Amino acid sequence: VQLSATVLDGNGQPVAGAAVEWSSSDASVVTVNSHGLVTAVDNGSAKVTARSGSASVNVSVTVMQSAGSIVIEPSEATLMSLGETVQVSASVLDGNGQAVSGVVVTWSSSDEAVATVDSQGLVTAVANGSTTITAKSGNALATITVTVSHYNAKKYVLTCPTSEDIAEINRDLDIRFIDDPTANRPLLCDEVDGSTGLTETQYAAYKSLILMRTAEFSEPLPWTRESLWNWFVGTVEGIDFDSNVQNSHCCRDDSRIVVTTRIETNSEGEMTSGPLWIVVLRNLDQYKQWYGAVPVYWIQLFVHEARHVAVPHTCAGGNDQTFAEMGAWAYAWYTMFWFENHFEPMDFFDSGDRSALNFDRRSLCDSRFCEGGCPD
Repeated sequence: VQLSATVLDGNGQPVAGAAVEWSSSDASVVTVNSHGLVTAVDNGSAKVTARSGSASVNVSVTVMQSAGSIVIEPSEATLMSLGETVQVSASVLDGNGQAVSGVVVTWSSSDEAVATVDSQGLVTAVANGSTTITAKSGNALATITVTVSHYNAKKYVLTCPTSEDIAEINRDLDIRFIDDPTANRPLLCDEVDGSTGLTETQYAAYKSLILMRTAEFSEPLPWTRESLWNWFVGTVEGIDFDSNVQNSHCCRDDSRIVVTTRIETNSEGEMTSGPLWIVVLRNLDQYKQWYGAVPVYWIQLFVHEARHVAVPHTCAGGNDQTFAEMGAWAYAWYTMFWFENHFEPMDFFDSGDRSALNFDRRSLCDSRFCEGGCPD
């Protein structure tokens, strides 16, 4: 603030050219220069004195900052588990952008069912969703968005078979989900390098694996041929398993997705040999491109057909090069649900939605299985 002083004589008349000296009683609160310009330094009170000869006058100056704005750190936050906390801090600034010390900041959450905040700015996750955290001081306030994204599940990674394992016709491939608490995203199989020996096409198939955070399995899934076959037959609704067909089909005239494979059965009708079934998750972006919508979670079924033993393919005259390049892997584009008893029900369609499995057979086969279309 600019102060001015007028020097008067004994008759109250101005004294032209009289020198005036300025001083502050507390330079830690305010300073004053030789022209009477007072500058605030810190909150408090001080006296500014104007002196000329034996005459002087005092002016009381009080510095009291007010909140002009608030800056919150961090600018946003995401909490991945219930009960997780994040400390949020608020810096209060005056109108000139200078820090205001000793002021009271009050905190609030727009939705305490999602996250709460205490008087010190500690935010605690309560449930999935988003909430606005507000810091207020005087007339100034600032907000940030806090998102709670909690999965009621363990995080799983995939262990992959070697190329030698894949090439063996009758070998049970060791593919299992392993709990990895440190995983923070879906993990894929190893890159194409000397350690895996995967071809680029095989690796492309692996790249379609999208391992989501799943609910905890009570025990490792039955990945052997016989147990996995029985698991499918005993669990899947809306899909026919035909153990009498000697060659794999991609579709049937009844417009149902029919899983039929080259297998052998004993006199009791039990499967004694046949292909290895491996369940993986489908690339949802590609699915959306084909069908215009994405179900909550679909899986893709890879069927192990030993191409190198010249098993006839039902798409007579079709182009089999893609299958040959993939070695023992062949696409059989059958989709089904991964069953509710292995996942959180909230994340998946219920059994009433299994009718969605009955896709138009021509669209299914023409788009994915055989270049020449499906056999009639």
